[in-house]
Amino acid sequence: MTDDTLRALVRATRYEVSPLPPDDPAARDFTLTVEERRSIWRSVAWVVTVDGHRLMDRDGRFEYGPYGTSEEWIAAHYFDEKTALDLATEYAPTLRNWRGQAATDVLAARAAGLAEEADPA
Repeated sequence: MTDDTLRALVRATRYEVSPLPPDDPAARDFTLTVEERRSIWRSVAWVVTVDGHRLMDRDGRFEYGPYGTSEEWIAAHYFDEKTALDLATEYAPTLRNWRGQAATDVLAARAAGLAEEADPA
């Protein structure tokens, strides 16, 4: 290879954080994503999203934002990579699905259903 040959660069720009394994049928409802985003105030920052659109702030609230219209909003929703991953890891186990169930509720209901099927008495 010569010096003028380009090499491909690989970098991670997205993480999935969930209390459930990725192959679990309910995982999508309980997964946060931590994504690299760019803003006019920060060249590179990381956000925590619940659906790719609503961003989490430092207090665990999700909002559709004015996306880049104020420094205050950016400061509340854009983080360094470690902080974003820490927030997502802390908050993911508390997510609730559209029925208001936590991941632990879904797993318990599934286990109870499986137990009843195994022992119908």
